[in-house]
Amino acid sequence: MINHHGPRRKLFEELVGEFFSPWNQSATNPCSDHSIAWSARPRAGILAHNEIMNSMRRAIQTGALKPGTRLVGGAATENMRAIRRAAHCAHRKVALRRRDTLFREKSPMRRIIIAITGASGVVYGVRALQLLKEVEDVETHAVISPSAFRTAIDEIDMSAEEIKSLADVLYNHKDIGAALSSGSFRTAGMLVAPCSVKTLSGIANCYNDELIVRAADVCLKERRRVVLLFRETPLHAGHIALMDQATRNGAIVMPPVPAFYSKPNSLDEMVTQTVGRALDLFDIHLPMVKRWKDGPGSPGQH
Repeated sequence: MINHHGPRRKLFEELVGEFFSPWNQSATNPCSDHSIAWSARPRAGILAHNEIMNSMRRAIQTGALKPGTRLVGGAATENMRAIRRAAHCAHRKVALRRRDTLFREKSPMRRIIIAITGASGVVYGVRALQLLKEVEDVETHAVISPSAFRTAIDEIDMSAEEIKSLADVLYNHKDIGAALSSGSFRTAGMLVAPCSVKTLSGIANCYNDELIVRAADVCLKERRRVVLLFRETPLHAGHIALMDQATRNGAIVMPPVPAFYSKPNSLDEMVTQTVGRALDLFDIHLPMVKRWKDGPGSPGQH
């Protein structure tokens, strides 16, 4: 039998809100509509005191038992078992809701690697960084080769410092020990824009001599998305073989071919459309991307 005196009984009274009847009370004791009748007699099976208290706590916390409810003895043990089951189920639902809320609140930002190489078309990588800067839940990790900065001098009106400032995190292209070199550093994948022949060759042949190729190789081995905006034309058999091998490795080769159904009014719109379609492959959908309408072949906007 459980001692009715001491801190445990006091805790019961605090939980329930009023004095409860002694364990050996008669079964004929009247119960109100809000009373919960149960028996703790040995012949009906004794529930461990700690289990009872935990059940009561869960029942009150989850609303299965209201404060002020009076406990009386003498009824069937099944009532208490039902209370424990209901309290346990309700407690589990609350715990799952709290877990889901905590997960949503602390969900990490999506990291995407943007690599810019020395091929013509540096504007594609720069535009990707510019567009992603406006996406709140995306964090950009950029690797820019020296050749890319050299090409930028001829192709865009931005200084090296202005380009660097677009990235959330910037890495030295020779830092083979950077976070991007490890598969344990989680990312959504990697966009190489533009992708030079040299970089394509390194990715196709797993030649990890610098960070861009190493980061791409890591993404591929971790089965993450790698998109290569390969900027070369015309192509010889060696280029085609490299594209084939990179594709076999798991990369997506996406030459930046413009979509004329979007009827671009400027080169800037054409670049934005191409970069937006590349980011679609990472499930990053931008509102400025023009999309083909549902219907009989009519172009239109998203």
